[in-house]
Amino acid sequence: MTGIASIRTYKTESLPGSIRIFVHPDHRRKGIGKELLKHSVAEISKTGVSEVLFYTSSSAPAGSLFAEKLELKKEYDYSSNRLTISEADDALLNEWLDYPLGAEQEIFMAVWHNLTPEDRYGDLVCFYQKVHDAEKGQPGFVEYTYTEEKFRQREKAMNKTGSQCLTIICSAADTGEILGMTDISWSPSRPEVVFQGYTAVLPSVRRKGIGKRLKAEMLLHVKKNIPEAVFIRSGNTNYREPILRINEQLGFRCTNTVTVWKKGISALKAVTGGKKNSSI
Repeated sequence: MTGIASIRTYKTESLPGSIRIFVHPDHRRKGIGKELLKHSVAEISKTGVSEVLFYTSSSAPAGSLFAEKLELKKEYDYSSNRLTISEADDALLNEWLDYPLGAEQEIFMAVWHNLTPEDRYGDLVCFYQKVHDAEKGQPGFVEYTYTEEKFRQREKAMNKTGSQCLTIICSAADTGEILGMTDISWSPSRPEVVFQGYTAVLPSVRRKGIGKRLKAEMLLHVKKNIPEAVFIRSGNTNYREPILRINEQLGFRCTNTVTVWKKGISALKAVTGGKKNSSI
């Protein structure tokens, strides 16, 4: 096999589709990537999407050159990071358990295993929507509406894979409003690798240490309850500086950087209409 391409689209019309192209190193600069792209664009255009995302990795520099020749628009960088759990500083984690300092309202922490409690779906939807809407104007932002049913479907799909999921929630003691959350997942067949998922804090209560408290609670929980875990892997967009700083303090190190690119369907058709034996 010299190359392969895959496309992905979503039922939500406002979300762009995506195309991923892989060409064997021994067969690059022979026009294979462009031919795969032409076929991929033809197929994905049938779905009605107007824009397409592409992803390149720092571990394969040829991908960025391919994107630049296609005149794709660079959206943002996404870094993959890894923490060796044994290297996490317990003294720092225990210090962060005292956050948030000087909080104006009392909080309580909760741990959810796999499923969201039935009476909390509404609160979770509200939290996600507020955090999402606050990112309007950031690279890659698209309008999206969260619903309880979407969360139920996601959890159902996760359970079918056999993966385990754990969520730690920080809520206001008086109203029950979710102020922040973080979640992880792992496979029982490979418990040495834990995947850090979503971590967020409501815009109205940021800069109070809630993010640090959540991260500390999660790491200490992993150390105590998942003794087989060796690494935690995390991914973050480059504009989420607060969480990047927290991860750096915890000892996470970047292992790879993915760049996200975008281009409209009509422009892609024009770009891929060149000579068949292009060096792209």
